[in-house]
Amino acid sequence: MIAIVLCFRQCTGVTQISECSREQLVDTNQLSLNIQSILPQLKSLQNNQEIRIKSLQKSYREHEQIVIEQMRQMINSMLGKSEKEHEQEELSLKIHLVVADFEKSALKEITNEVTFVKDSIARSITKCTRLQNDLSQLHDSIQKIGDNKELCFIACMKCEQKLQQALTDLGKAGNVFTVKGKSAHTVKISNDSHLCTITACCALQDGRVLVLDESNKKVKLVDQQYQVVSQCDVTAYPLDMCLTTSNEVAVAVDNIIDTHEIQFIEVNQHQLQTGRKLQFQHKCICVAHNQGDLFICSYTALYKYSLGGKLVSRLFVDPSGCAVSPIGDKLYIVDHFKHKLLTLASDGTVLATLTDPGLRGPSCVHVTPAGQVLVCGHKSRTIVQVDSKNSRKLITLATAMDDVWNPFSVCYSSTSSSFIVGQWRNNTILVIKVE
Repeated sequence: MIAIVLCFRQCTGVTQISECSREQLVDTNQLSLNIQSILPQLKSLQNNQEIRIKSLQKSYREHEQIVIEQMRQMINSMLGKSEKEHEQEELSLKIHLVVADFEKSALKEITNEVTFVKDSIARSITKCTRLQNDLSQLHDSIQKIGDNKELCFIACMKCEQKLQQALTDLGKAGNVFTVKGKSAHTVKISNDSHLCTITACCALQDGRVLVLDESNKKVKLVDQQYQVVSQCDVTAYPLDMCLTTSNEVAVAVDNIIDTHEIQFIEVNQHQLQTGRKLQFQHKCICVAHNQGDLFICSYTALYKYSLGGKLVSRLFVDPSGCAVSPIGDKLYIVDHFKHKLLTLASDGTVLATLTDPGLRGPSCVHVTPAGQVLVCGHKSRTIVQVDSKNSRKLITLATAMDDVWNPFSVCYSSTSSSFIVGQWRNNTILVIKVE
């Protein structure tokens, strides 16, 4: 691939291309091998996305039934408290009206969300199919070109573009970030009792950011100027969160003793609204979501659940943080106590391990929409970018020299091209501009 780029820079026209030596042109055999390597991966991605659609539909159907059943139980409870017959009849009429409105609004909203995600996955499948067809045709053409240097060069350039598109779709073409600047912004508000500890951040599509303040047991909404504009309380310590839809997050809430919950919170215009809860017997210290699947870490295991709270599988032991690749084929697991970052296949098989002396006490892993992997080193006071495939450190993006003192969380905002760092016992978030 490097050879073709060098040749392209040296050549300014077809006449000059013909003067390039055979060694300067791309090895077509190697290009053919690259295509043959990519094609089954694209097919696997397509199959995986088709499975995701089925899983998503099943998960949301289950979610609908749970929400409806909860309302029915509430209604039955209300009816049971009414002793007089005429009161029951009046209450029953009101309840039927409430249920009718609910089914038209809440369930319709869920259905619309499923349709949106399903359409997005369907577009990805169509793109995969098109890329497979294009690469297959180019592969056949390369075999027939022979020694025609001009045709070889043109075909190779087209292959390069298609391969790059394929790598991007597979989440393997993420560029290394370059830091352009930084700024700090306070997230402490007047009724906070303690110094803010930001255990998690989530960037919304419009540039706003949700942050968890563990010390004050709050979820806070920060606008595009990084000012807190809304907040809501939670019942225990909010330890982690992830987006489940474009305007809803699942928050891992735990007090280590008897409260182990996932609390769903929605951003409704400029306000935060609490929704349903899932309660568990095990601890909930980390949560990640991918197309209808919830991945929840306790201190002893990684569990996979449906959005309705149904256990699907137990995947791994001893995790203290996790994130999922954009297409759901990889899980990234932080082992804080053993100072490791592990890359797992979707079935829990360990694919790669990163142990780096410059990354002591990893506290958080975050995957960008393009598949780039960011890791916080709490004890080493660093933010690093890691290769998504081989789990090797690519670059240290920020250190204590950049005011990173106790990093506990990081997320990337595509809207502002920056990543947001939350720190322990520090009233500010650090916004680092990158490109």
